[in-house]
Amino acid sequence: SSYVDPTDHDDSDGPISRVPVAVERRPAKKRGRRPSPCEGPGAAVNHVEAERQRREKMNNRFYALRSVVPTVSRMDKASLLADAVAYITELKGKVDSLESQLQIMRELRYNTNNNNNNKKSMKMSEMLSSVVSDDQSTTTGQTS
Repeated sequence: SSYVDPTDHDDSDGPISRVPVAVERRPAKKRGRRPSPCEGPGAAVNHVEAERQRREKMNNRFYALRSVVPTVSRMDKASLLADAVAYITELKGKVDSLESQLQIMRELRYNTNNNNNNKKSMKMSEMLSSVVSDDQSTTTGQTS
């Protein structure tokens, strides 16, 4: 706490006497999260256990990732992630290439089917025209 002399706040124009003020220093407040009253000593143990389980889960997932990436340059986690990104990018490129090839094959098959259908249509037209011409020649009495 601090002591303030009442004469320091005098509104008169007269001289103001200065009296030393004793200031009590408090320790600096620590910033950060304060534990709630319901958190007891068991909360720290639970936090440590939860953090241990989180690390274990992360390590298991890194092992799983390492098992599916074909070439891992080094065994550290950063290299594993970089190699996994490169591998996924490579796979995406292969997928794009295969999809393009599939589209080309579908277009070729469609065009081939259309050409075959056109040839069949032309044959049918030729047959019909020959039947019609034969029919006309028989009705007019002409023979071919």
